[in-house]
Amino acid sequence: MVLAWRNHEAARKYSKSKTAITEEDHENWFKSRLELLDSQPFWIFTHESNEVGYVRFDKSTEYLNSLEISICLNPKFYGKGYGQSILNQSLSLIFAKFPLARLIASYNHQNIASEKIFKSAAFKEVTRDENFTTIAKVNENVRFVMRADASLEIGTGHTQRSIGIIEELISLNYKAIFIGKISEISWVNKRIRSVGFYQILENEEDFVSNNQTDILILDSYTVHATSPFINQEKWKFVITIIDGSTPEYLADLQIHPGVSEFLNRAEGSRLLTGPRFIPFRKSIKKLMDALNTATLNVTVVGGGVDAVGFVEEMSRIVSEIPGDFKVSFFSDFPDKIAKDSRFKIFPIGDDLDEVGNKSDLVFLPSGSTSLEFLARGCAVGIACIYDNQKQYYQSLPEMGVAAQIGKYEGGKWDLKVNEIKNLLSSLELRNELSNKSNQIFDLQGAKRIVNEILSI
Repeated sequence: MVLAWRNHEAARKYSKSKTAITEEDHENWFKSRLELLDSQPFWIFTHESNEVGYVRFDKSTEYLNSLEISICLNPKFYGKGYGQSILNQSLSLIFAKFPLARLIASYNHQNIASEKIFKSAAFKEVTRDENFTTIAKVNENVRFVMRADASLEIGTGHTQRSIGIIEELISLNYKAIFIGKISEISWVNKRIRSVGFYQILENEEDFVSNNQTDILILDSYTVHATSPFINQEKWKFVITIIDGSTPEYLADLQIHPGVSEFLNRAEGSRLLTGPRFIPFRKSIKKLMDALNTATLNVTVVGGGVDAVGFVEEMSRIVSEIPGDFKVSFFSDFPDKIAKDSRFKIFPIGDDLDEVGNKSDLVFLPSGSTSLEFLARGCAVGIACIYDNQKQYYQSLPEMGVAAQIGKYEGGKWDLKVNEIKNLLSSLELRNELSNKSNQIFDLQGAKRIVNEILSI
């Protein structure tokens, strides 16, 4: 029956393969296909004891973590609305069985009926060629909830580390919700609101989770490990972004977006760790041949807050170093930056990505932001301020991708002026650091993480 439907002239007319299938080939395929039913459903639909059509979900060979949907009708029931009914029922069934499934479909441009039913089911176009359009759909009930805070006291890193993951999920048409206190820092507030969140909330109490469809992405040092909000029973899955200072949260998946393998893991959870799983934002771009330009472009940034005046101290030191270079300083206190015709001052915020994408050399603390510049391929000089920056301060130079320029200890700066001078004057050193960074870091971490999440 299935072979007859598929080989019908009307069905082959719009198929990518218009050749009729032999009985022998079909029998071999059908037997092997039946062994895949648990992970790749194949349903035949009936109405009043009549078989009216089938729908098949095959693992996509082109799109990761995706099922390709195929619908075929009994020729006796063409034009009677069964295609739409079968598709709608299939979507309910498949998302009940696989809530995180991404569905892929293709239709011939001449097949107006297929185009109509898929559009009615809110499939979104992915690609189009001369003859076929590929479309996709995700479960509209699934929600990814990002929980993080930013303030002058705790900094901004927690709100920034997961944005790349959220951007990737939104690009696949999943709904994302942000929960956290961010109003204290205006540029963070602005960035979060530009990501494309379906909803932004300040308080956990304003959100009621659904443990069948909601997935929590938690990045925090301050949410207590026993908080009822993060209880695994309230969520479909719990995902945590972790480092050495993160509380021991229970989670289904842990992500350590760092430069080295991370061994600490919650019992019963999976762990993604190392440079391949750093979720860089889409606005971060690779540096294009900038290291050989006539004028050296330098950027100095003290993180999302710069509470201890790193930029101010660097401006004082760099102003006393001669050379043909231009420096972009990011500070909310421009009056504290040394005066120099080579200097330009920007407020801390979104300008950093545009300027950073064109920077040959960057000086900054050894926090998570330093990884963004390494991913761009910039030469980087790092300083250490807080205890949670000590690991990067030691490991990045050991990897050959950054140079140490000093520490903040005892309430004052102890920066290595000679090392700063060397970075400013030596093209060979900067190229060495940049080349090594490009060997280790790429910009695909967010895609890898999302593929892992969707395969949980």
